[in-house]
Amino acid sequence: MMLISLNWLNSYVHIPVDTKTLIDDLTMFGDNVEHHTRVGSVPEGIIIGHVLSVVQHPNADRLRLCTVQVGENDKREIVCGATNVEAGHFVPVALDGTHLPDGTKIRKTKIRGVVSNGMICSEKELGLGEDAAGIMVLDGEYAPGSSLEDALPPPDEVLEIEVTPNRPDLLSHVGIAREVAALYRVPLELPYEEVPARAKSAVEIAIQNGEDCPRYVARMVRGVKVGPSPAWLVSSLEAVGVNSVNNVVDATNYVMMETGQPLHAFDFNRLRGGKIIVRRGERGEHLLALNGERYELDEGHLIIADSREPVAIAGVIGGIESSVTEETTDILIESACFSATLVRRTRKSINLSTEASYRFERGSDREICRAASDRACELITEIAGGTPGEVVDAYEQKYRPMTIEIRRANNARLLGVDISTEQIVEYLERLGFRIVSSSEKSATVEPPSYRLDVKEEADLIEEVARLYGYDRIGLGWNFRCTAYAVRAPFDRFVEDVADHLCARGATEVITSSFTDGSEDALWGWTEGDVKRSRVKVRNPLNVKQGYMRSSLIPGMVDVVRRNMDYGIRRVNIFEIGKTFSCPGGLKGLPYETLMLGIVMTNPDDADFWQSSKKATDLFDIKREIEIVAQVFGVDIRDDFRYDFDRTAGQFFYKLNEETVIEGGIVPGPVAERYDFDQPVWYAAVDLAEFYGQRSLVKGYSALPEYPVSKRDLSLVAGENVDFQKIEKALVSQGGGLLESLQVFDVYRGKNIPKGSTAYGVRLQFRSRERTLTDEEIDGIIDKMLSKLERELNVTLRS
Repeated sequence: MMLISLNWLNSYVHIPVDTKTLIDDLTMFGDNVEHHTRVGSVPEGIIIGHVLSVVQHPNADRLRLCTVQVGENDKREIVCGATNVEAGHFVPVALDGTHLPDGTKIRKTKIRGVVSNGMICSEKELGLGEDAAGIMVLDGEYAPGSSLEDALPPPDEVLEIEVTPNRPDLLSHVGIAREVAALYRVPLELPYEEVPARAKSAVEIAIQNGEDCPRYVARMVRGVKVGPSPAWLVSSLEAVGVNSVNNVVDATNYVMMETGQPLHAFDFNRLRGGKIIVRRGERGEHLLALNGERYELDEGHLIIADSREPVAIAGVIGGIESSVTEETTDILIESACFSATLVRRTRKSINLSTEASYRFERGSDREICRAASDRACELITEIAGGTPGEVVDAYEQKYRPMTIEIRRANNARLLGVDISTEQIVEYLERLGFRIVSSSEKSATVEPPSYRLDVKEEADLIEEVARLYGYDRIGLGWNFRCTAYAVRAPFDRFVEDVADHLCARGATEVITSSFTDGSEDALWGWTEGDVKRSRVKVRNPLNVKQGYMRSSLIPGMVDVVRRNMDYGIRRVNIFEIGKTFSCPGGLKGLPYETLMLGIVMTNPDDADFWQSSKKATDLFDIKREIEIVAQVFGVDIRDDFRYDFDRTAGQFFYKLNEETVIEGGIVPGPVAERYDFDQPVWYAAVDLAEFYGQRSLVKGYSALPEYPVSKRDLSLVAGENVDFQKIEKALVSQGGGLLESLQVFDVYRGKNIPKGSTAYGVRLQFRSRERTLTDEEIDGIIDKMLSKLERELNVTLRS
């Protein structure tokens, strides 16, 4: 939990809405406001009185009779039981008829035979604090009879905000101010300014292990005068539940509540050797802490020591021997970053939780250490005097910013709302993220150092959702059933693809996401192929799981081999799963691509008299892809560029030079390794890109009224002519009368020129307006054959 004073918060950011709206907005923003209280409201009718004299009550040993001036010419006698009332004090007075917060009505009354004309009040009686030991004494001088409101800070409102363990940046007023600034698009004014040194530093810092303490900033202030804190500082701290100690300690606590960075002030003259050592404790050492408890230390504790012994338990509590007292003149301000794990372990072992440990064990921002030190130095010199010394900054492990890519498609898939990259960038900039680069499809950003919770793309999408508005997500959805969640359209598409392939007789398989990384040579993946840029596993379970897979197909081919070992030679399988790659090296998070893999194989003989005798070929695997495209509204003929590598037996469908679909025959080295004696064909589809090319407009054609006319051609093509060129030539001459084109046979061998291929092609013609004559169709066929022979040297087989 974090208590936030709205008066304090307003010093960094203007809040443009009323408190109720702010509470609602913060809660919907993910910063749940648990409670809201008003503090510092002065009861109506309380005035300031000037105590002129104090004498003993004539009839009571524990009471005093005070003469109090409550107006220009108005003096009243008031009986008071407090021992701290003295002549000359300015005090709050409730006169006859005034109501106190607890409902008490003040009346003129006799107390032990003496008339009391009112009441001198304590903080607790006025509802301004918990101190009931004595009356409230005001600092300064005031006009008697004036309202108490004139002497006190304005009334405040305090929000109790639930802070989850992953958001330590919200354990401060500045952290909440950042949220308000992002939420309402208002400027943020931070109080960070460097304080120049006016004296040399006499302290030396030694850190034994940078993992335990990545950064330690120390700064001396000489010649301070330790004493009570000013009223504004006391009231600010009390509003958020922190008791005042003295001006130096209060300043460090104020900066902690302001910035979230815990600080500690040492009496420098009590540090032996003028040295600070950050190290592990040793068995037998102990520390008498500020709470009066003595703690036994060991090597599991991180401590702050001088040249002789421990002076503080790092990140938890300071020692009483080096604490700041009224005799202190020179102080050392500590602003450091300690290991969250180590602070948590230490806190549990000594069974002590403090405001500092609460923050450190959730993770602290090492980049704020210097700014927090300067801020504390500024406050201390303002309220306690002194001369600031030089900054000693032991930065053992510097902060290294990371970059994360957020993809528009993934954002839409997870949120169910398509938000433009431009809008995503605007949201993230408002939250303090630095934009490294952006395009229509994605943006790469650098999280601020204080956002320790943002580590991957899903975290960025959550930030986008917060600013877009959780309450806006789903407003445009239309469904008739009551459901706890609605699947994104892309997720439904993926399920529909799986259902479609199952309906066509394919079997879904799930293979391992890990591999041994030996596929490059077997599969012929060349340099520059994204499938070579694998993600290495740091702690693999065994040598065969050292990498994340970059392709589904090798694992699916393993399934084919296993089926063949059991005598199953007709295999038609598919898998939908993620592949992983790091095309840019290990600088950022890996790409996770949802892929569809299809693997088919049939023997070139018949197991039964009804079975096909034809082995699976290129046209079978292409047909599966084309049917999926047709069913789901993707025009791969017009929208994609088709490439065919005859030598490798591979085909590619490309969109803007990016491969979306690839397929072909399993390479020779793979077939040899698995001892395949029949061709195995595969295809791989990038489902996200495939989904993006869908046409949501469904075409409709009326049933034909006129008969179809069919013609079969046997075309002989040279070695360097692929069928796509033949198909384009036929379609260009067929015009609107060519209804379909299908390859029913492919032949290589005797009776045709060496290296050539004979394609059996079935053409289907139909007119929507009339019955076609043989003469019309023969004329179209003649044009087709003429174009094929003229441009491609493709002839009709005799």
